[in-house]
Formats: sequence, C-alpha cells, structure tokens
Amino acid sequence: MSQLLEQNVDTVSESVAIVATAGNLAGVLSYPQDRPTIGRLVVAGPHPLLGGTMENNVVRAVAEGMAAQGWITLRFDYRGVGNSEGPSMCDAEAMQSFWKTSEVHDECERWTDLRDASRWLCELDESMQPLVVVAYSFGNWVLSHWLEQNGKPDVVVGIAPTLDQHDLKSLAQTSVPKLVLAAEADFATRAESIQAALPSWKNTKTEWATDRDGHFFRGHEPWLCQRITNFLSDLQAEASP
Repeated sequence: MSQLLEQNVDTVSESVAIVATAGNLAGVLSYPQDRPTIGRLVVAGPHPLLGGTMENNVVRAVAEGMAAQGWITLRFDYRGVGNSEGPSMCDAEAMQSFWKTSEVHDECERWTDLRDASRWLCELDESMQPLVVVAYSFGNWVLSHWLEQNGKPDVVVGIAPTLDQHDLKSLAQTSVPKLVLAAEADFATRAESIQAALPSWKNTKTEWATDRDGHFFRGHEPWLCQRITNFLSDLQAEASP
C-alpha cells in the first residue's frame, strides 16, 4: 500500500510500508516521472538518537536528488522510529547508555532493516539493474553488518563513516566498488583516522569535503548528490564495451 506524497516535473515520491523482520518499516519511494530508471538505490540513515530519520537532510536530499537523476530510490525509518513498527530505542535508559558508550543495546541489529528494505526494493523493481546502498554516518555501521551477513549490493557509498566509533571491517574488505565522501571537520571521526584507514580499503575512491559543514553537510547536499552521480556514471562508463 502506498500514498502519493509529492509529484513534480522530474520525480514522484510516495509513502510505502516495507515488510520487515521487526515489523513494517515506514519508507518513501522516489522515482523519475517520465523516464526509465537506471538503477535501484537505498539510503541507510544516521543513528535514531542523533536525528536518524528518513527526513534527515542528507538522507532525503540523496534519495530525492538521485531519483531526479533516473534512479528508483528508497529511504526508510529504522524499527521503532517514526511510523516504523518495533521497539523504540529513544528512552531514558538508551539515551544514558548512548552518551556513556556511544552505543545502545542491539542497535547493530538495524542491519536487518537495511536488508529488508533492500530486498523489498529489489522485489518491487525486478529489472536486475544495479543496487546501490548509500550509507550516512551510523548507516555505515549498519551497512557493514549487512555485508558481514552476506549482503550483496553492487555499489556502496559511505558518507561521513564513523570510524572512531564503529568497526567497519566488513565495509572495508568488500570488493564491490566504493565511494567514501569524508568531511575534514567531522566531529564524529577525526580526519587522521580516515586518512590512516582508507588506503587499506578495497576498491575505494575517496573524496574530501572541505568547508561543507563537517559531519552534517547542511546546505551542501547538492555536492553530495553530484559526487555520487559522477562516481556511478564513471562506473557505468568503465563497464561499457
């Protein structure tokens, strides 16, 4: 079941219910208005205790911006967030744990939300076009856990990966093409950590954001979309005979 949310010259957006392990997840599906799609793209957002909803500026801008470029995109709320079913982590105990340890019990299980959202999109669109996962902040950890559990995206994009907070080993080791968009002034991860880690990441291109509002990219969302578009276009050109 879906409900039309927005329609303009370029794209259509509609609310959807994603059947998932932890209960239905609320999502928004966006796609081009009058042109064929060129691929499937899912956005995994930041931590639910740090603005991690599908209305986050980066999450929404990437989903809508890439739909305007011809992709069918899906953004969603993790379990217990917004209108998504499941237990909420936004309680006093969770908040206390988060501020002490930067973690909340069972938060890593959100990888199943990403898995289920990706599966739902692929079942909806059976075109066999590439599946791209764009992960922002905490979403990189969620993506890394999904990869550890045999997740199979065709391309991944990591925006502001939280290397100082999370073990992203599976994300680093996957051989699928990767783009990392890193901020030099990122409160969540020191630039030194990224510079030290990324040379060992497989099949990875890195672009640095300078003077673009650090971790948050407020006002610089078009820059993110353009870098993602360029990267995907380059991959397509390389694959063409």
